[in-house]
Amino acid sequence: MRRAALILTLCLLCSLTATVSFSEEQMPAEKQATLAALEFLQQVDRGEYQKCWQDSSEYFRRQIDRHQWTQEIAHLRPNFGENQQRQLQMSKPIKGSEETDNRPMLFLIFRSTFENKTAIEMVTLVKDPDNQWRVGGYSLQ
Repeated sequence: MRRAALILTLCLLCSLTATVSFSEEQMPAEKQATLAALEFLQQVDRGEYQKCWQDSSEYFRRQIDRHQWTQEIAHLRPNFGENQQRQLQMSKPIKGSEETDNRPMLFLIFRSTFENKTAIEMVTLVKDPDNQWRVGGYSLQ
């Protein structure tokens, strides 16, 4: 009887801890930025290139117009095939520049396995004026 009660208590504790979540404001900045990068990369994986551009940082949109971005990524990305795995290899805060109004930035490197090849994806994130992390740069090699 005690064993059954102990197992039930442990199950309840596990389920309670599994449902605890943080709001984005409570989440560490690096985690917020990484989640923003992963959302962007998933949009790229789905071929949602215009949405990627729309959802990117002001800095990104100033560097490349929508038409040029969609043409370049649509030419490059399909050659890699479907994404099978993506693993964060490095995360490094970097100093913002005048171009980004000295806002916080984060540089991420992912090792990604695609259907046709393995690649490195580099994503730079910028914290926009609305306090949201958004992609400021993307490279696929």
